[in-house]
Amino acid sequence: MKQRQDSDLSCFIRHIAYHFGNCLGILSIHQWRFQTFPLRRVFELMPFLVRFIYTGRVEDEVDLKRMLKIVACGVCDTLRYLKDLPQQTPKKGLYAPDQP
Repeated sequence: MKQRQDSDLSCFIRHIAYHFGNCLGILSIHQWRFQTFPLRRVFELMPFLVRFIYTGRVEDEVDLKRMLKIVACGVCDTLRYLKDLPQQTPKKGLYAPDQP
């Protein structure tokens, strides 16, 4: 099931990039329950985005740095608005009752 959930999002992003990559201005992804998707891939596939909004889990800190490097290097020269709200995964046992 893990691979299927990951492939759903990556297939969707590739589909959007193929059909609307040159004319899509705003992309907003709200991902809470599924696998992480490398954020740098969004800008590699759709460098003409003007606004990008992401809310959800991120792969790791390295992925965020790679995404920002792509933006800083000028690959996405049309990007005017970037909002990234990474969510931390809850630790196991966070809501477990205290053991005496």
